[in-house]
Amino acid sequence: MKKKWEKFKELTAAQLVPARNASWPGLTAVTPVEPMARAALLMVVHGLAVLPVLDGMMPIGTVDESRVLRCLASGSVGLDRPIGEYMGPAPRIFPPATKARELLAFLGSGDSAVAVADSRGLLGLVTASGLLRRYAGAEAEEFSI
Repeated sequence: MKKKWEKFKELTAAQLVPARNASWPGLTAVTPVEPMARAALLMVVHGLAVLPVLDGMMPIGTVDESRVLRCLASGSVGLDRPIGEYMGPAPRIFPPATKARELLAFLGSGDSAVAVADSRGLLGLVTASGLLRRYAGAEAEEFSI
């Protein structure tokens, strides 16, 4: 198990960004002017806990499950309000070559997600839950759970 953990810590941020495929080719993101209802729908449809809020191709904030719930608690009108009124701060941005061990320090200290970007813009988010699922998946393969 220790060997697996050491190997996992050496994965790069680019390897940890969720893969895209033919049925989900693009980056799932929102803009600050879209309604919160759109964020809620995208999170449910794609099984995401956090969405990046973009200005162009760079993240200016995030919307997570707690912010959607806060919006819902304000009443049905809240879902019509712009995402910009509810979004959280912009995630820390890391280059694609950043090692998982470096991301762990930020995700383990309370950040729900970090952004991975290159000179062209955002490649995706690495979330704490996604990192845990990725590690647990590697462990499950090894032990046939």
